[in-house]
Amino acid sequence: MCSPPNAGRTFVSAGIAVAAWVGGVLAIRAVDWSLGGVLALNAATYSLGVPLVQRFTDASVPVIERRWFDVPLRAALVAMLVGAVVTAGANVGPKLTGILAVFPIVLMSLMLILHPRIGGKATAAVIANTMWGLIGFGLCILALHLAAVPLGAPAALVAALLVSLAANTTIFLLLRLRPNQ
Repeated sequence: MCSPPNAGRTFVSAGIAVAAWVGGVLAIRAVDWSLGGVLALNAATYSLGVPLVQRFTDASVPVIERRWFDVPLRAALVAMLVGAVVTAGANVGPKLTGILAVFPIVLMSLMLILHPRIGGKATAAVIANTMWGLIGFGLCILALHLAAVPLGAPAALVAALLVSLAANTTIFLLLRLRPNQ
C-alpha cells in the first residue's frame, strides 16, 4: 500500500479542480447556447473525456477506516452548496444559480476525504469511474429541461428520475456485459 500524500497536495489538487471548473464555466457562459449546441458540446465533452480518464480508472484502493468527520464534512459541503444556490438564486438570477447548482460537490467532497487517505492515484480512479454516471446525469437534466414546461415540475422531476435510472442502469449493464479488454 502506498503512503497517502500530505494535506497540502490534497488542497493543491482541489484548487486545480475548482480552477478548471471555473474556467469551464466562464467559457460556457461566453456563448448563448441553443439546445442543439448544448447537446453537441456534451457529446464532444464525453467523447473526449471518457477515453481521456480511462488510464486512471484502474488502481488498487486500500481499505480505509471511516473517520468521525467524513459524513459531517460531506453534509457541510452539500449544505454550503445548497445555501449558496438558494442565496444566489434570490440575488443573481437563474443563469448563475443554474451554474452553481451543478458544482461538482460530490466529487469535491470525495477528493477532500479520499486523497489524504488513499493517495492521488486511487482517488483519481474513484473520480474517473464516475464519468459514465455523469452521462446518465446529463440525460436526466435534458429530460427535466424538456419536460418542465409541458408537464409541470412534479411530473418533470419524476420523468427526469426515470431517465436517470434507465440511463445509468443501461450504462451499468453495457459496461458489465462487454468483453474484458
